[in-house]
Amino acid sequence: MRSVAFGQRVAAWWLGSLVVVGATLASAAEEPNHDLVQAVHVVRTFYKFHLSHDMGFTEDTVVKRKEWLSPDFYALLLAETRKPKDSGEAPVIEGDPFTDSQEYPNRFSTGVAKRTGEDEITVDVELAWVKKVREYRQYHWRREEVTREVDANPPRHMTVKLTRGQRLWRIADLISNDGKSLRGLLDAHETQRLPAKPPDWMNQPAAADPLAPPKPGEPAKPWQPSGDAKPWER
Repeated sequence: MRSVAFGQRVAAWWLGSLVVVGATLASAAEEPNHDLVQAVHVVRTFYKFHLSHDMGFTEDTVVKRKEWLSPDFYALLLAETRKPKDSGEAPVIEGDPFTDSQEYPNRFSTGVAKRTGEDEITVDVELAWVKKVREYRQYHWRREEVTREVDANPPRHMTVKLTRGQRLWRIADLISNDGKSLRGLLDAHETQRLPAKPPDWMNQPAAADPLAPPKPGEPAKPWQPSGDAKPWER
């Protein structure tokens, strides 16, 4: 009888251990790594803003996106927009460098995010060109018009590389589907370099982060998530 009771206690202990381990793993699955969550949030808010505003590559459009970019990457992009247009040389960048396209996409989705270094994370992005088409369907005695979405062009994949400076994750490079680096392209053709001094808000408390959710009672800016959304849903 003692051996049976002892066996039951051992079995109960193992069962309890499995429950605790399972609960721990479930909790870990529900709350992703904070750095990865923040990096994905930066990428999502960037492309949400970018695809809903002017995507022409000009000094004005680059300036409006500086809050998402690392200071040195921002300086490279800004310097490229300020080069003389009448130099006779072919432009280094044709179209939109942030989507690697001359025909602007209208949809995006984020994929796998992974840490590639202590202060480096990459996030996969898929860009899509979607259009609506109207067609008619016949239902016995009636003909009904319906609208559906189709791909206007094949989707395109990019890899966004983010680095962390003093405190915040910011976009530091864009890798096209064929493996070409935008930063590498700009470095190779660089003729002038702007000071890469970090903006003041990068050294301020977290509440000063321009991409943070709005404070309670304040309206959200176009690129901000709602204040009640969970971090990994933003």
